[in-house]
Amino acid sequence: MLKILTAGESHGKYLVGILEGLPAGITIDREFVAEYLRRRRGGYGRGRRMNFEADEFEIIGGVIKGKTTGAPVAILIRNSGARDLERESTRTIPRPGHADYAGALKFDMTDDFVPIIERSSARETAVRTAVLAFTVRFLQELGIKVLGYTVSIGNVEVKNIRYNPQLIEKNRKESIFYFPAPGYDEAARELVDTVMEKGDTLGGIFEVSAFNLPPGLGSHTDAERKLDGRLASVIMSLNAVKAVEIGRGIEISRMPGSEAVDEFEVKERVRRKTNNLGGIEGGITNGETLIVRGYMKPISTMRNRRASFDFSTLKGKLAPYIRSDTVVVPAASVIAETLVSFVLANAVLEKFGGDTLKDIKASMNEYLERIKKFWK
Repeated sequence: MLKILTAGESHGKYLVGILEGLPAGITIDREFVAEYLRRRRGGYGRGRRMNFEADEFEIIGGVIKGKTTGAPVAILIRNSGARDLERESTRTIPRPGHADYAGALKFDMTDDFVPIIERSSARETAVRTAVLAFTVRFLQELGIKVLGYTVSIGNVEVKNIRYNPQLIEKNRKESIFYFPAPGYDEAARELVDTVMEKGDTLGGIFEVSAFNLPPGLGSHTDAERKLDGRLASVIMSLNAVKAVEIGRGIEISRMPGSEAVDEFEVKERVRRKTNNLGGIEGGITNGETLIVRGYMKPISTMRNRRASFDFSTLKGKLAPYIRSDTVVVPAASVIAETLVSFVLANAVLEKFGGDTLKDIKASMNEYLERIKKFWK
């Protein structure tokens, strides 16, 4: 099975990511990984660090001559904003909304919680994105397309998304916020600019869709193997995410069952009249488009400083302002694309096994042949 481990601090010299369990034979190159890092740095409303952080990286293991070897994949990223953390200024005033307070208590660092700030920073997601881009590529080799994009910035929300992968990818590329449909950039930019002038921040919603997923990934037999639970867990691991939705989960919670259920119909093949459940039933993919949403709180660090206190004096203080973004939903959609791909790649390996891409394809094709009269 796939396992991921990352190490490093936000302003340390390096970030390192290791992904274990990928099969041999996946074709990948530096440009594929670099494109994910570029998109993660992008999106309107990012902070100043993205102007100088180049995300220079090396693939230091697991790939030879452009193909995975079956050994752990390792990536190293050099931080352009590296500092001497041994000489870093002492931090004793926690920022509300961050890990500062709880982490300082947990690790007995109330006299200086710099290590909490450094590791809890979203900077870690750079190397997570880089190494998990390999799982995106693995799924592509199997004909599975995973796309992350922005659904809303504050109250500017895309309605009635058309789940066509080519259309989504085209519109996302042309949008400064990575919206999957045209016509929303101007209103979102005006909102972000207004909020930025006030020294405030914005949250929003991102979505990840997976196309051409075969039915049968995940399992109902064990709670820990239910795919929706695993997807919710990995999306919630992303900084600032406070809620997760599968399909139209929030909306259908208010519907009667007769409207919420995805009824079958037979037209050349078995199909669904709707996809309210987002492609998962009983913890298992059902062959429809997988749809997962993450709801992000506004970034808690802002120029409009909020009330806090000093651990060293127990007196009230304003929380310090540390350079930050105004909105990070577009960047989060890129990270989430790789996180969902990681979960789906694990489910594929559970179902079809194999040490090489060739073996996995053969197993998957045999399965698809068995179910072809019911799906596609």
